[in-house]
Amino acid sequence: MSITTALKSLGAILVLASILSLVLGSGGFAVTDADRNTAVAVAEDENGHLGIIDNTEDKHLTLDGGDDNVAIYLLTDYTGEFEIEEINSEFVRFGDNESVELTTSVEENTSSDHDWEVLLECGSEKNLNDEDYITMNISGSSALSISAPERTTSKPVQVECDGT
Repeated sequence: MSITTALKSLGAILVLASILSLVLGSGGFAVTDADRNTAVAVAEDENGHLGIIDNTEDKHLTLDGGDDNVAIYLLTDYTGEFEIEEINSEFVRFGDNESVELTTSVEENTSSDHDWEVLLECGSEKNLNDEDYITMNISGSSALSISAPERTTSKPVQVECDGT
């Protein structure tokens, strides 16, 4: 076999190996999965657009029915671009229960250095006395857009909605 034929064969093998590695992948990990409890905390980022502080991390919160509300998240506008009307919150579920009818709102925060607070209220929920995690969506849109979908509190919240 001549050197030219050997080089052509080697080149063809290398081209075929390259194509196969592109099609089949490198054999490295593309996805990892762990079946254990984890907790993820997001640090304040003054270079971020909107700081979101989970108010359940340091406190045991209780929503005590009636006209009461409780601040679940504290929000800080690091850009100065957002107005309160441009920040939205939406209740998603109480633990695994999506049929609970709690409501949320965003209000000016007057008790700390944060700009706004996301409040949880009983809304039309009349018969709930339980403790569980709260999941909600937080979003905002001005010249900038932010989205924090499916945000779940780090600790459970005691909710007592008794219809009064």
